Amino acid sequence: MKRKKHTIEAERLSKGGWAAWMLNRLVGTEARKVVINFYPLCNSNQKKGVIIMLFMTYWELNEAMPVEETLQISQKLMSLGLVPFEGFTIIRWDMSPDGWGILIGEAESAADVDKAIYMWRAAGAGFFKFTKTAPAQPVPDVIAQHVELLKTLSSK
Repeated sequence: MKRKKHTIEAERLSKGGWAAWMLNRLVGTEARKVVINFYPLCNSNQKKGVIIMLFMTYWELNEAMPVEETLQISQKLMSLGLVPFEGFTIIRWDMSPDGWGILIGEAESAADVDKAIYMWRAAGAGFFKFTKTAPAQPVPDVIAQHVELLKTLSSK
């Protein structure tokens, strides 16, 4: 599926990056125009009329759990076909050498994400030491939203 290219026009300082650009927008000093081209995340599985949300999870494995047990739990879920998770499309699933990682995926609801994370806990108590999940957006979308909010605030 070919992804549609989007363009954002934004003002920014000639030096200093996005933080300086945001400050510039707040205080209203002179700026120059920049064009940002990006390709947003697209879901080829998206059904007409259904909103697909992007979620991001940071996780840490429990260091107190033996590596053999962690691997047994992982292999059990994969061999039963429970990973990838029903209702949750994995975009990225990465792990560091230190036993922490990120999971980025798409789902119709927070309930689908909850089932995906809870599956690991149900398969082995104490599998994770810590998880943190939140809805997410691609950074260019967030920047465009913030530009519009700042324009709205400055016009009032």
